[in-house]
Amino acid sequence: MTFTATHTRRFIGTDITATVNAGVKESIAAVTVTYDGELLEEQEFADGTESYSRTFAQVGGSSPGAEHTLVVTAVDAGGAPHSATTRWSDG
Repeated sequence: MTFTATHTRRFIGTDITATVNAGVKESIAAVTVTYDGELLEEQEFADGTESYSRTFAQVGGSSPGAEHTLVVTAVDAGGAPHSATTRWSDG
């Protein structure tokens, strides 16, 4: 699995995009996205799903020096979890 996450601080909250791409001979059965410990999405997919991408607009809060954590977990067709964590501070 390959994960990509981007984040952009906004006047209100943060815009976040999470992307997961399955590897060769892999498929994505489910994806869970959490931001600062809060569930943003939990989604199950049809057999053979090879990619996932979702943009979350203006989530959470933002203030100078605030610490944030985004965790994206994808479960493959065999039930094995794969995760990526992105951490950053507001400037």
